[in-house]
Amino acid sequence: FLALGVGAYGVAIFHLVTHAFFKACLFLGAGSVIRALGGEQDIRRMGGLRTKVPVAFWTFAVATAAIAGIPGLAGFFSKDEILWYAFASASGGSTWRWALAAATAALTAFYMTRLLWLVFFGAPRLSAEAAAHVHESPFSMTGVLGVLALLSIAGGYLGIPHLLEPVVPLPAVQPARAALEHTLLYVSVALALGGVGLALALYARAPRVVEAVRGALRPLHALLEGKYFVDELYDRLLARPLVWLSERVLLGIGDRVLLYGT
Repeated sequence: FLALGVGAYGVAIFHLVTHAFFKACLFLGAGSVIRALGGEQDIRRMGGLRTKVPVAFWTFAVATAAIAGIPGLAGFFSKDEILWYAFASASGGSTWRWALAAATAALTAFYMTRLLWLVFFGAPRLSAEAAAHVHESPFSMTGVLGVLALLSIAGGYLGIPHLLEPVVPLPAVQPARAALEHTLLYVSVALALGGVGLALALYARAPRVVEAVRGALRPLHALLEGKYFVDELYDRLLARPLVWLSERVLLGIGDRVLLYGT
């Protein structure tokens, strides 16, 4: 949508395609892990799975690297194009749009590496039931994971923005910013690697720091872990009143009194 907003329609389509490859691989990989653990979905109860479900691990690792923007993989090419036109497009490119997108890309690299580490590395934190159930998924899943992982690697070489350019032209670049393309490319790579490195430094090397930060920011952590308590608010403001209305008024008065006279 950012690419669309700055007139880079072909780039938006490009990222939609590459994103389909690695995001589908991640979702199916998550499903494969959940299946392997007999339905367990809490990553705090996983760990050490890379040797137990190697196909899920390697394909998930490839897709994680792709979505993080590691050079050579599909996500790197499409994300870099978005970042470039967010900065340099003559149809609305600006420094603050680039900065917002770059920060989001770095955050993605961080949290996806965190996910990869907590699920597949470290000491196993499985329940006894899940540990006894661990097994690789059948070929009907692992085969598809393999195809999606390969597309997550090769999909960036499709060059979709340039293939579509006769139909969907790329926006003009602001002349004053044209010389900064390679500089921003190096910055985007540094941000991706920085996000990966920070996640590994915290979760692989210094888990006590993570616990200390969580403790120091406990109210904020509770708010985020509770997903801003939107579900609870929805339950109190909408679900419970509607249940009361249905039971006491529609059922109690409408059905029982008006229809059945009881």
